[in-house]
Amino acid sequence: MAPDISRTRRTLAGDARPRVRSAHGFQMSVSKREHIAAFSPKRILHGFASSALGQVFSFLQAFLLVPWYLEAWGVAGYGRWLAISAAVAHLALLDLGGQSFIGNALAHDFAHGDEERFRRKLEDGLSFYLFFAGFVFLVLCVSILALPSSRLAPDDRLVALLVGGAYLLTLPGGVLASCYRASAQIVRGNVVGNVFRGVSLVALGVALISKIGRLEYALAFFFLYLGNFAGVYWDLRSRIPIFRTLALSWKNAKQGVSLLRGSLSFWLISISQTLNSQGFVLLLATLLGAPAVVLYSTHKTATGIIGYSTSLFQPAVWSELSFLAARQERERTARVMLLAVRATVLFAGALSVALWFAAPAVYSIWTREAFRVQPGLLALLIGQALLAAGWSTASWPLLAANQHHEVARWSLLNSVLTLLGAAMAIRLHFGIEGAVIASIASDLICGLWAYPLLSARYLNFTQPKFYLAMLRSLVAMVPAVLLAQLSLQLSTSNWSRLVWFGFAGLLSAVPALWVSLGRRDLVSIHSFWRANEESSR
Repeated sequence: MAPDISRTRRTLAGDARPRVRSAHGFQMSVSKREHIAAFSPKRILHGFASSALGQVFSFLQAFLLVPWYLEAWGVAGYGRWLAISAAVAHLALLDLGGQSFIGNALAHDFAHGDEERFRRKLEDGLSFYLFFAGFVFLVLCVSILALPSSRLAPDDRLVALLVGGAYLLTLPGGVLASCYRASAQIVRGNVVGNVFRGVSLVALGVALISKIGRLEYALAFFFLYLGNFAGVYWDLRSRIPIFRTLALSWKNAKQGVSLLRGSLSFWLISISQTLNSQGFVLLLATLLGAPAVVLYSTHKTATGIIGYSTSLFQPAVWSELSFLAARQERERTARVMLLAVRATVLFAGALSVALWFAAPAVYSIWTREAFRVQPGLLALLIGQALLAAGWSTASWPLLAANQHHEVARWSLLNSVLTLLGAAMAIRLHFGIEGAVIASIASDLICGLWAYPLLSARYLNFTQPKFYLAMLRSLVAMVPAVLLAQLSLQLSTSNWSRLVWFGFAGLLSAVPALWVSLGRRDLVSIHSFWRANEESSR
């Protein structure tokens, strides 16, 4: 059972060692807590396994819902939903970077056994974001419902209000979710998140199959987020005794403002990521129209599965990197990061190969024959996602240690260059492909070059080691590409193509793992996995 933090530090009579409490009230010495907060490959494997199911749900939601959107609302209706969602999604940026910064700070306090600081930061941060989200929601109501707007129909205003309210719930909800990784309960947090994703998938899928309108769909969307927030809070109350005595007040909310000094750089990173994604969509909607938005969004959603490689590994690794940063173990941090780069790029490469060879067979069916796959656009987005899987991983040690200020500056520069370059490309009639090329060029400068450099400085290792780690995983994918191409030649139909491709993937999996991760790391992972199985019996 993973430990939880009690309300105050204690010193028992006859024992000068501080103790912490678990969720069920069992006491353990600080040496035991330090053991739990120490680097744990087993916990990474647990986190990886629980994250995998979450990625499956995310994949299903991203892909299964698209044809139902198109069938329920048509291309124009779905394009309008995407545009409204992209506009109000910016409200999630109002977390001001607090989720990441507060989560790292709480993990640091947990690693050092400072339970009083843990409690105060949690109270201040949660109070601030609850009051702040409520205030922003009132402003949103006034701006959408009271002020005249000729461009938004009444139903669209209510849709924007409900979806915006759902995103605002993620402000305090993000602080709550960070408590799982901060107290070494990443697996439990993943399980709770998976329940939400599963329920959301079923509920939203049934709603679209029933062909309900956008307003009713937005209402269901809002209540799903509200239920998730309530469920996370109830679960944390049952596992972390501090939650039973939290003082959420205006006074604590005012004190929580002081946390913004460290979180604003994380906010800049969030702004940059939103500009690169939602801002890009809004730019296409403004300059090229709704059909171009849907064409780009469906291709982007398809290549989004490559990004699941980082989403799969990052939650499991992040908390361990925070604990390592608290202990100043930079050499081990560098080893973990380079291994994460190899594993992430390898998995991203496998997904890239699968997508490239499978997309022609399934894309038209997936979009209800509304669109045909565009090979040039697909190739550009696959290449961009594959590179991003590597350079984004290089920033994890910096982000987990709250050493993220330079990362924020480069991330913001990346988004600015992306939008300016994309706008120029569209104005010069280079179309969607030209806009994507401009985005890739920004990634090469502000991501692939800058992030490894910053990480190398922090961890005291040479930058070429990072590029060699990426190259090693890319070389490991060569047999998979050759076998996939051979399977294409042997196939006589789209579905036989998928069957042959599946066999090719199975044949190339073991050699790719061996080349990318190496014998030493594979043996270590296998040993930890075996030890975990034996301990759970």
